[in-house]
Amino acid sequence: MADRRVTVNDGTCLIRLTGEIDFANADQLADWLFNQIDRVPCERVHLDLRDVSLLDSSGIRTLVLTYRHAAGHGAKLCVVNPQPSVLRILRTTGVDELLGL
Repeated sequence: MADRRVTVNDGTCLIRLTGEIDFANADQLADWLFNQIDRVPCERVHLDLRDVSLLDSSGIRTLVLTYRHAAGHGAKLCVVNPQPSVLRILRTTGVDELLGL
């Protein structure tokens, strides 16, 4: 995960992720995402995956745990702009609907 950007506008926290989300960085990314949700209260959290090139099972776990963490804070999390290969993985594993796709 090379880059992470957060912007907040009208109750929506947009988190743009870049690079790969895999076993090498998934736990660190989950901690960072949880911290952002705790630190910046928002009604909606959008994870922009347009620049995520790889998502493995550890990355999927991170997204689901982040979804649950956001829900526990009263926020609705959804994934936006996934690349076709990432979208295919999310659909194949059945988490696409959970993540708002």
